[in-house]
Amino acid sequence: MHNFDARNFYQKWIQDIRGAENVKTGYVPNSAPWQPGCGGGVGWGAAICIMPWEFYLH
Repeated sequence: MHNFDARNFYQKWIQDIRGAENVKTGYVPNSAPWQPGCGGGVGWGAAICIMPWEFYLH
């Protein structure tokens, strides 16, 4: 994040993840912004917890 001045990129991506979350169920799709046909493992859904924390630590 520091070497490539990617703060704005990650900040937007985190907002996209939060925006893609289902408000009623809390389900987080495995890509953000959500596009049908996108796939990935559970790690992508876990990014809603991991990425804000890593962003905060940095």
